[in-house]
Amino acid sequence: MGSSMGVKLQIPETVSEYAFRICNVTQITNSVLVILYQGVTMYADLISNLTTADRKALADRGVPNARVSEWRTGLRLPTRPQALALAEVTNIDPMELEKELVLIEAEKEAATKPTMRELIDRLRKHTLL
Repeated sequence: MGSSMGVKLQIPETVSEYAFRICNVTQITNSVLVILYQGVTMYADLISNLTTADRKALADRGVPNARVSEWRTGLRLPTRPQALALAEVTNIDPMELEKELVLIEAEKEAATKPTMRELIDRLRKHTLL
């Protein structure tokens, strides 16, 4: 239906493609640049400090205990709906959590893709100006 109207949706395949498409240093907020420079800490603290009650509340929202264990070991990151449930249960700003998760994904991708590593390094360099 969309193609018959001359509209073609393009969904980026990777975080780096998305980053290059929407980001240049002047468009990124200072908070994201600061997180890139200082490292990601809120998510790690959040996961390590989950209580039994938090895990039960997450399970009530459809996030199984096994998935939370995978987050702790670094095997997986929360999906977007899981991240929203995590933010709700822990009473944190979902957008702050989302920023950190995107940066973690970018760092993981940068480990195998030089282009992404260059982008992250450039962004970190500009935070020092």
